[in-house]
Amino acid sequence: MGKHHGFRKVKNTLPEYNVWRTMKQRCANKNYKYYSFYGERGIKVCEKWNESFLNFLEDMGPRPSKNHTLERIDNNGNYEKNNCRWVLMAEQNQNKRNNIYVEYKEETLVLSEAAKRANIIS
Repeated sequence: MGKHHGFRKVKNTLPEYNVWRTMKQRCANKNYKYYSFYGERGIKVCEKWNESFLNFLEDMGPRPSKNHTLERIDNNGNYEKNNCRWVLMAEQNQNKRNNIYVEYKEETLVLSEAAKRANIIS
């Protein structure tokens, strides 16, 4: 039996594999539609993850649900174990470069979160 023990046959069906593959495209493929937001800005995939999907899966673990996405905690940081986590899209939307921040009740919040807390939007 080989090193992968049949894993190669199923990895393409794992949602985490597609996340890994897309992450690498964003950072390395100049023809990828979102390269300008990642690779062109200097965002990289750490060497460990770049060389192996299994390394990525070992560090990140399985995606908690189909609604979770891979988030970089520091938007200017690289894709690496200490800067990534699985989050729901609503939480990830709170961590975007184009968010507008406001002060609300002595707290700095993304505008949409402040509007929700003030019952302006639901």
